[in-house]
Amino acid sequence: ARIKRLWRGIKKKKKMSAAQGAAADGIPEHKKKRRNEGKEEQQEEEEEEEEHLNLTITTNPMPTPSWLKSIWHYFLITKPHFLPKLTQTPYPLLPTTATTAATTGATTATTGAKLIRIHHPSLPVILPHHSLRDPVRSLAEKIGVGFADLEILGESTAHVSALVFAKIVLPPKAWAVIDGISAAAGARRIGGNPGDYPRDSPRESSPRDSSRDSGYSGDFGGRGGTPTLPEVDFVEMFGYCGVLSGEREALRALVCAEGMSEKLKERKNILRRLPLYETYNRMHDDSKNPEELKTRNFVALSSSPKYLPPSKVMVELLDQDFIKTPLPLDEHLLGQLGIHRMDEIKFYTHYVLEKVASLGSEPLGSEILDRAMIIILTELNRLAAMDGADKFREKLKKSAFLPNSLGERFVPAHLYSPEAKLVRGLLDARTWFPSGKFTSSPAVLLELKNLGLRVSIDRDAVLTCALSIASSSSSSS
Repeated sequence: ARIKRLWRGIKKKKKMSAAQGAAADGIPEHKKKRRNEGKEEQQEEEEEEEEHLNLTITTNPMPTPSWLKSIWHYFLITKPHFLPKLTQTPYPLLPTTATTAATTGATTATTGAKLIRIHHPSLPVILPHHSLRDPVRSLAEKIGVGFADLEILGESTAHVSALVFAKIVLPPKAWAVIDGISAAAGARRIGGNPGDYPRDSPRESSPRDSSRDSGYSGDFGGRGGTPTLPEVDFVEMFGYCGVLSGEREALRALVCAEGMSEKLKERKNILRRLPLYETYNRMHDDSKNPEELKTRNFVALSSSPKYLPPSKVMVELLDQDFIKTPLPLDEHLLGQLGIHRMDEIKFYTHYVLEKVASLGSEPLGSEILDRAMIIILTELNRLAAMDGADKFREKLKKSAFLPNSLGERFVPAHLYSPEAKLVRGLLDARTWFPSGKFTSSPAVLLELKNLGLRVSIDRDAVLTCALSIASSSSSSS
C-alpha cells in the first residue's frame, strides 16, 4: 500500500483534489466536514510515511535513484520480513543493469538502470559477483538476462544476503544463469518486442500474465520444480544475439567448475540444448588459411549424435560428430550429459574404412588415409582383443585401401609382397606391388600378409605373368 501511494505521485493527487473541489459546492456541510477530516488523516499518514522513509515525492513520474535507494534500504534493513510481500506488487521496483528489450519496465529518472517487477517470470535477475566472469555476464545480457544493480540496492553483505534469502534475486551460480537464459529465450520467442529473436506466435505478451507468455516454469530462486522449456532453437538464437566463442566457453567452464551440482543435474535437458560445445572441423582444422582456423563450431548435444573421440587418433580424421575437450573438466561434464568415448573399432570402421569407397568426394585425402591405414595396421594386434575385432579384420580384407606406386587402391589379396622375388622380375613393380610406405615397416608388412597380400607364385600369378609378358611384347612390336 505504501508503494502504491508513493508510486502514483503528486500528479494523481492533484487531479483528485481538483475533482473534489469542483464537486464541493453541491455537498452538504456535514459531509464536507467528514471528507475534509478523512483527507487530513490521509495526508498525515502519508507525511508520516514520507518522514519515516526519508523520501521526497516530486512531480517526476519516474523514481529517482535516491528514492529507490531509500525504499530498498527501508525494506532490506528495517523491514526484511516484508520482502516476500514485494512479489505481489505489480509495479517495477527492482533495478537491473539489463540493456535488452526483454526488460519491459521503467527507467530511472537520472540513471540507465532498468526497473522490472520482482520475480518477473520472463526475466529472472541474478546477483552480480566476481565469480561470474565478464564473458559469462556478457553472454547472459545479450540473451536478455538481468543483473541486479547493487549501486542502488546496496553492496553490503546484509543487503546481498537479504536479497538472496528472500529469493528476490538469484545467486551468482551456473544454474541461475541457465535459468535466466531459458526464461529470457522463452520471452523473446513468444512475447518479445520488435527486433527481438524471431518467435512463432504473433500475439503480444501481457504484463499481467507474463508467466503464461514466457513459456517457462521452474526453479526461479530455488522455489522448487524442474524447469521446462519452450521449443526454442538455442543454436539459432545464440547466433542471432551475437554470442561469441569465448563467451560460450566461459559459461561451460562455469558449469564445469560447479561440478554438476544437484541443481545442474536437474537442468541436464537445458544444458544439452545450449550450443556450448565445440566440435572438430576437419576442413578448417586442416586448413592453412588463418581466417578458417579462427572459425569455431559450437553445437548443442541434442541436435545429432555426438561422441568423444578415441584416445590418440589422428585429429585430421575427426569431424563435427566429435566434441573437443580443451578444459580439464570437459570430459566429466560431457559424461554427465550422456556423451561417451567412441571405441576404436567402431571409429576406424565408420570414419576410415567407409571413406575408402568414396575417397574422391570426401575431404579425407589420400595422404591422410594412408597415414590412418598404417596406424591401423600397426595397432591391429592390440585391437584384436576388443569386441568386434574379427568382423573388423574381415572388413579390412575386403577393403580396397592398399595403394600401389601409381596411387591405385586394391584389396590386399590383389597385390604381391616385395618378398615374392620371382614375380617381381616378371610383373610391373609400380602396378602389382604396394606403395613403399606400406612395406618399409616389417610389422605393417606382416599384417598385410595376414590380410591376404600374396607372397608366392600360384596358378593365378602364372596367368598374370603370361598376360603381362604378352602385353609387353605387343607394346614393343
